[in-house]
Amino acid sequence: MSPGEHGCPRHPAGTVVGVCMNCGRLICAECRVRLDGRNVCPECEAELESRGGRWKSVSRIAVLALVGLAVGYWLTRPGELPPEVKRLEEVGAAVESFRTDTGRWPRELGELVRKPADEAGWTGPYLGDERFLSQGRPTDVHGNPLEYGVDARGVWIATAGEDGEWQTDLAAMGSDDDPGGDDLLLWVFIEDGAPD
Repeated sequence: MSPGEHGCPRHPAGTVVGVCMNCGRLICAECRVRLDGRNVCPECEAELESRGGRWKSVSRIAVLALVGLAVGYWLTRPGELPPEVKRLEEVGAAVESFRTDTGRWPRELGELVRKPADEAGWTGPYLGDERFLSQGRPTDVHGNPLEYGVDARGVWIATAGEDGEWQTDLAAMGSDDDPGGDDLLLWVFIEDGAPD
């Protein structure tokens, strides 16, 4: 995204609903395309399909829903991710590192900071910032516990935002759904069947 870009390049008056997970460009509802479970802009859709679906960032599969507070924050500071989003990205990367080392997804986020009893491949801790830990569990930037799930939909991390109140039914969320209020959800991995 270029400095000063406050909206969708194709529809500047359109309401921004997310970000292209390939190029980082803001996109409106009219331009948003779902490709392999991720939001992309029409330009990147064409580019990715011509390259056989290879992503610029092939190290992970992530879908980040930016709504409510996060989009408002981002639009007032172009090019700068809100701290809530950065925190989800950091924990998502730690979850992926855990999977790379152990061959499985963490059962709960506490495994990112303390070694499971029977895990030989664990090389953590994967998260080291004590400011964002509470009782051995990762928190968001406001000190609220992060929610985490590994289920038939995939692997996800969520925060209730600054107010600490959930406006989203996480159990009913699909990978194409946007969370409510200031809730944020990061899909680390999306799968039709249960992972692992």
